[in-house]
Amino acid sequence: MNTAQALELVHNYGCRVFEAEHFVYKSGMHGPAYINVDPVLYKPSAIEAIAKLLAEPYLPFADDEIEVVADPAVGAIPFGHDTAQALTQGYQPYYKMMYDYQSAKRTFGVLHVFAEKHKQPDGSETFQLDRTGFAEVCKGKNVLVVEDILNSGTSTRGVIECVRAAGGIVIGVSCFVNRGGVTAESLSVNQLNAIIDINMVQYEASGCPLCQSNVPIVADAALGKGSDFAEKHPDYVGGFKYLLD
Repeated sequence: MNTAQALELVHNYGCRVFEAEHFVYKSGMHGPAYINVDPVLYKPSAIEAIAKLLAEPYLPFADDEIEVVADPAVGAIPFGHDTAQALTQGYQPYYKMMYDYQSAKRTFGVLHVFAEKHKQPDGSETFQLDRTGFAEVCKGKNVLVVEDILNSGTSTRGVIECVRAAGGIVIGVSCFVNRGGVTAESLSVNQLNAIIDINMVQYEASGCPLCQSNVPIVADAALGKGSDFAEKHPDYVGGFKYLLD
């Protein structure tokens, strides 16, 4: 599948794809294209269909079956929630053959938690399982980390780290779109599955040719971190633009 075909497939899932622009990604990298999953978030049937594909590599039931699904807040939460549901439905015939109905896994199926981002005094960001019981739920459990869009993998690594810190066993990562060439090795996991793999160019901010050509930066808050860049660099020669109504 070439880039054009992959972008068409992403669009067919309901995402909005922007090309030939100048974006600042959450990782701080710059690039000419952006995949916005927001239009999918208000389509439960689309999320359900995507979640079934996210769950598929971890079915059927096995010794290391998934017990908890974890994801980064906020955009990935619906995907993680529905993936947990899809896994529960896939494991249900096997649950019925078991006699241990005391645990939450047997009673409620595969559980779902999400990690929230925290900015540290030094400017770095970490993820934490803040909500009541989330860390306890992960302890000693097989965990699948779910992501919507993989850019640099920074958020995904943050979730993996906090799950492991809570005593969870990360079995793998499943994502909707891997657009940054992220690998299982770079995430320190054994398995990475993506519904769509697409290699979209990214540049370090210090050497971005779009900046060097003074291409306006997209500053819509829903389309990356261009608005943050505008606050820090209001005198950027190329200026800023908005694409959303």
